[in-house]
Amino acid sequence: MVNILDAKWQQQGELLRGLTQRGELVCPHCGQDINLRDGDVRRRHFAHRTLADCPFKEPSAEVLDIKTTLYQWLESKMPGNVQMDCRLEMPGKEVYWDFLVESENGKRFGYWIVDRQVRDRTERFDAAEKQGILPVILHTASVLKFHTDDILELTASQRAFRKRSIYDVVLQGKSGGHLQFLTGHKDLKIFRGLSLLHKPNLYEWDVLRSGGLDDAFFDDATGELFFKEDQDAERVFEEQQKQRGKKREEDKKASVQRSAPVASGMSYRTSTLQFKESVVRESSGNVQNRFNQPVECEDCGQMTCDLVKWIPKTGKCVCRACNKIRLSKA
Repeated sequence: MVNILDAKWQQQGELLRGLTQRGELVCPHCGQDINLRDGDVRRRHFAHRTLADCPFKEPSAEVLDIKTTLYQWLESKMPGNVQMDCRLEMPGKEVYWDFLVESENGKRFGYWIVDRQVRDRTERFDAAEKQGILPVILHTASVLKFHTDDILELTASQRAFRKRSIYDVVLQGKSGGHLQFLTGHKDLKIFRGLSLLHKPNLYEWDVLRSGGLDDAFFDDATGELFFKEDQDAERVFEEQQKQRGKKREEDKKASVQRSAPVASGMSYRTSTLQFKESVVRESSGNVQNRFNQPVECEDCGQMTCDLVKWIPKTGKCVCRACNKIRLSKA
């Protein structure tokens, strides 16, 4: 199979043209004859000689430019691990990834370059999930629509393709995911924290990351593209998370110390609390309260109304003075 985007074919235009003219190169998907198109306006590409019923019969110039740009960038990040135009197994449908990439950790990422509405997006995502492939969507510049300078008009597909990743989470409380837009001139724009402003399609964003594709990084855990500013924000977020975790541990230790048994020097206060609780329990029930009448103290024998504890069983009490003596001996 000839991958026209591969660097080894860049200087082989005449050879490719001869192969197609002799019918030695055909479309790998429909088997029909193809021609090499190598003009000044559009990127070099293969085109069907007739309008065949094939998913690759009419690639737009914009998609061709971006496809070439993205292929070269992915190859620079994952050399030898980028496959082009790989089929996504979907019953009754011809759907292909623009690129299928397998990272060194064994994860597989499928890339779609989107320049129009995608009707079967739910079915595509379900099929990709079953096959263990993480979809990565890159929109073309032609479908980037501004309502105002700081508000986007999103299509139904774009609204469904919004994805939330760690680089959106680090915006700290901001809702919404992100969308990525790429041009053939290697300009990448990532709108992060996209949230609905007005139904159904007006969205505002929290952060716009913008720069050249050569300045972007490849995340081998998700396959998405990100900039250094995203990486810096993630580091700040992780450090703040560590500090919060450390503060929670300190608060937890302090709480344990406060709830620990009091030292021996506090035994007087503890016994007092226990004594008050025992008075309440002994005074509860149906026994008539007689604290408004003089009662004999069982320790000193004096009749007094200044009592601390009344003992219903004996009809006597403990006066305040005798109670202090008891506490001092405890």
